[in-house]
Amino acid sequence: MFATRDYAELPAEELVQAAGLTRGALYHHFDGKRGLFEEVFNCLEYEAAQQIQAAMDAGVDPLDRAERGAAEFLVACADPVYRHIVLLQGPIALGHQRWRELDQQHLAWFFHR
Repeated sequence: MFATRDYAELPAEELVQAAGLTRGALYHHFDGKRGLFEEVFNCLEYEAAQQIQAAMDAGVDPLDRAERGAAEFLVACADPVYRHIVLLQGPIALGHQRWRELDQQHLAWFFHR
């Protein structure tokens, strides 16, 4: 649901109804809608980081690895789900500072290798 709707326009009640859970379960496991969003965000970032790493590992020299990594990053950014959740709604749902912190945890190490 986060992939097709804006975070601010998606009530927590709708999320729990769609999942067949209670609002209490949402808060118990994820500390609310924001926590659930952050978990989805982290999963997408982790998958993107794995794909970028695999592309870089296939390179034969540093320049080739960098080009492959950059190309795979652009592939991730072009994915509608990644783009909507991570790039568009992430800063809104998490706040810019938290969004940057999470992004750095997943992807910054590619640029410091």
